[in-house]
Amino acid sequence: MTAKNRAHSSYQYLVSVSLLSSLLLGLAVILSSTAWARPPIVTTEQVEGDASVILKLEDQFIQDDSRIPCEMIVEVLGENRPLAEGDTIEILLNEDDTPGIEFGDDNLWRVDVVVDAEMVSNQRFYNVYDCSFAAVEDFLGGIEIYGKVKVDKADCTTLCETTFGEDHPATPNISMGEIFDDLSEDDDSSAEAFLLPRAGVTDRIATDSDWLKVTYNNPVDLQARLEANFAGGDLNITLYQSDLTIIAEGVLEANGAAKRISPDGAILPGEYYMEISLVDPEDYNFYDLIVTESQIMTDCAPGEVESRPCGRCGTEEKMCDSEGEWGQWGQCEGVGVCDPGSEESQGCGENGSQNRVCSDECQWEAFSNCIQCDDGETESCYSGPQEFAGVGVCSQGTRTCSRGQWSSCQGDTRPGVEACMDGVDNDCDGLTDSNDPECVAQLGDACMPGTCGAPFTCLPPPFSDGYCGGEDCSACGVGSVCGVALGKEYCLKPCADFTDCRFGYTCAPAGTMGEQVCVPPCESNEACGADGVCNDQGFCEAAATPDVIGGSVAAQDEGCQQSSERGVGLWFALLCLLVLRRRESLSVS
Repeated sequence: MTAKNRAHSSYQYLVSVSLLSSLLLGLAVILSSTAWARPPIVTTEQVEGDASVILKLEDQFIQDDSRIPCEMIVEVLGENRPLAEGDTIEILLNEDDTPGIEFGDDNLWRVDVVVDAEMVSNQRFYNVYDCSFAAVEDFLGGIEIYGKVKVDKADCTTLCETTFGEDHPATPNISMGEIFDDLSEDDDSSAEAFLLPRAGVTDRIATDSDWLKVTYNNPVDLQARLEANFAGGDLNITLYQSDLTIIAEGVLEANGAAKRISPDGAILPGEYYMEISLVDPEDYNFYDLIVTESQIMTDCAPGEVESRPCGRCGTEEKMCDSEGEWGQWGQCEGVGVCDPGSEESQGCGENGSQNRVCSDECQWEAFSNCIQCDDGETESCYSGPQEFAGVGVCSQGTRTCSRGQWSSCQGDTRPGVEACMDGVDNDCDGLTDSNDPECVAQLGDACMPGTCGAPFTCLPPPFSDGYCGGEDCSACGVGSVCGVALGKEYCLKPCADFTDCRFGYTCAPAGTMGEQVCVPPCESNEACGADGVCNDQGFCEAAATPDVIGGSVAAQDEGCQQSSERGVGLWFALLCLLVLRRRESLSVS
């Protein structure tokens, strides 16, 4: 047998096996109780010269599918003319626009092969291709697909083409029907899920998520198989609780024919959902969903709970196990603290008492109001601090019992603000008028005669509202400063700025040593005496007098300078300063 005959025998064997496989598959579908989840496979082939091509396609495809399954088997021999390195093999999958005319046909898939040394050594090229392609549209004659091989041998001449034939085989067309996701599959969410038949569903199309629901009234063992050719578009299957909590997800079987869901344990009574979804949202597929279920006859539903009362308003429970049998009663939980209807009392307030009762829930209710006295009873009382009662103007009152409760204290007098010079202890501290620290004025405070603390006295007008100080500097002490106010020396309150003085007084450098003290403001020179003037800041200062020595103010200025240079005391320097200011005042006038 020649190499060509052997090759052709091999090819015929493959075709026979392919056809036999298709027949057996069809027979299996007929004998099976469920339909295969994809359309039938159509096989077509062609041999020409040294080249052969086999094309396998399903006879239907889904509109807008991004990947339609396709298989192409190509063989090229070197019998008529040998294969040489550099020869090319062009493998095409086309859609036939006009039958019998290749020009204008749409190319859907293509592979170009260059013959290498191994192919030359074997004088044979053989390969099986996945020629999957995206869905197309053809408004003239429908979708018709064919496979073609073009072999270009460098050694081949015109004699090749005329004597032995061209190596350009093209398969007959395979017509494919276009189908759509129909309205019965408008179930893209759990809210639109349709009721799953007990045996499942067949001949379905997945172009988006398909939702199904099922309700069980008794525990069941459940299995679901999603059957599909997953090479035509991968699918997932998921089982959910009614709240869309995932129970189980599909697992691919070893033979790759289905994804199976087999939940652990029984499915309890309730509503459940299944979702068939695309792994690639643009890669569609056909599928069947086969469901098997068997009701479980048990004493109880797995997970079911039964309860009964125990103890003081407590509850104990038992649970149904995974085998449908009741477990043991658990501990008594939620036990109360008392027996319903029992009572107890406790002391409260001033020698009072109150009661409480145990409720039907075995919990103590709130205590009643405190019973402190007998209705109509009266007694003395005092609502302020007890140490003040009976001191000064502070006196006790009376309270009365009503409905077991004492009323508020009526008629008692509590401490007030001490009113000085009225002969009464108003703040109930046991001290009256000048004996009470609240009635003793401090240095610089407003005052009345006899209200200033020692060694000070209340200075009379022109100190408005009085002024606790000394009438002459011999009484200065306890922080006071000797200063001049309105042309006379007094013991006065020192200050840093006006905020240290009370309202109506000003902070001025009127101390005999230049200190700042609180003084009453002046309104005219007359208020400052014969030797003083009222300055622009509103306080008195010494009037400047011309120095007769030298006969002029300038001479006096010089005298001040000379005196300063000779180290005369600070009092003389201050006197010079007053003279200079007086001079400036006279110059302006």
